Amino acid sequence: MLSGIFILTVHGGLGVDYTDGTLFFWNTTTSLVEKSVKEHMNAICGVSWSPNGSQIFSADKDRVVCMWGSSSGST
Repeated sequence: MLSGIFILTVHGGLGVDYTDGTLFFWNTTTSLVEKSVKEHMNAICGVSWSPNGSQIFSADKDRVVCMWGSSSGST
């Protein structure tokens, strides 16, 4: 169960668990989590897509920013 936000885009969805810093890449067609990644050590406080949708940026409460490939979920 996600305890955070869910962002819906033309590329699918991205779920964020604010409590432990995990990003969930959600397939909106199958309603399944395809991948989860945990790069942040603390709660995530913001998520944003790049203008062309190819990257996702996440930031945690300790000011750590991660850049993710939106299709692969890799940093």
